[in-house]
Amino acid sequence: MTGIARVPKGIPFSDQYETLSIVVIVDKKYGVILKAECPLLTKTARDFIENLLVGHSLRDGIDEVVQFIREDYIGPIHNAIIGGLKDLHRRFVEFENVN
Repeated sequence: MTGIARVPKGIPFSDQYETLSIVVIVDKKYGVILKAECPLLTKTARDFIENLLVGHSLRDGIDEVVQFIREDYIGPIHNAIIGGLKDLHRRFVEFENVN
């Protein structure tokens, strides 16, 4: 499952990439994130996002994770990460409603 958000203009890689993707593997039975990746980020930032998301159940919503990002992640694509997480959760809810 993937959440996608626009990358802000004016940061180093915005000329090459218009969107940021947050890709996760989710356990369908419980909605728990088993693996998470955000390919556009540095390794350290990817590890931060993965450690934050793995073990979180999307059935519990995404607000707690978004709040943690707001408070503890400082970087030029801060809002894009939040947008990607919200899009990911929206897609998960749509998937749950269909299945």
